[in-house]
Amino acid sequence: MTALDALIHELRPHGLLTLGVRYAVAIILPIVGAFFLFFSILEDSGYFPRLALLLDRGFKQLGLSGRAVIPMVLGFACDTMATMVTRTLETRRERVLATLLLALAVPCSAQLGVILALQLSALLWMWMRAPRRPACSPRSWDHRSRPAAATASRSSRRSR
Repeated sequence: MTALDALIHELRPHGLLTLGVRYAVAIILPIVGAFFLFFSILEDSGYFPRLALLLDRGFKQLGLSGRAVIPMVLGFACDTMATMVTRTLETRRERVLATLLLALAVPCSAQLGVILALQLSALLWMWMRAPRRPACSPRSWDHRSRPAAATASRSSRRSR
C-alpha cells in the first residue's frame, strides 16, 4: 500500500473529521452567516427598540420585560451568547426565565440547521415515494379529439 492509497483510505467520507467539517460548512455556516447578516441589518436600522416595544405586552405575560427580545432573537444564532446577554436584564427572575426559555424553546443555529435538513430530507423522501399520475397529452383536453360517436351522443342528449 502506497502513501497515496493510505491517504485516500484515511480521507473516506465516513470519518469524524471529514463529516464534521463537511456538515459544519454545508449546513451550519450558511444559516449562521445569513442570521448574523439579518441581525446586523436589524440592529443598524434601529428596529430592536421598536420590536421590544411591540413584544413588551406578550413578554409581560411570561414575566419578562421587552428588553428580553434581544437575547431571544440572538438565541436563534447561539444560545451561549444569548445566555450571556441575559445579564443585561434587570432582575434575577427575568434572567432565569429568559435562560430557561432560551434553553427549552429557542433552537440555536446548529439545531435549526439539523431541523431544516431533516425536514428537507423528509419532504424529498415523500416526493420520491409519491405515486406518479400518467401524463396526459394536450389533445385529450380538447373535445374535438373525441370520437364522432361520443360527440354525436352528447349533442343528441342536449336536444332532448
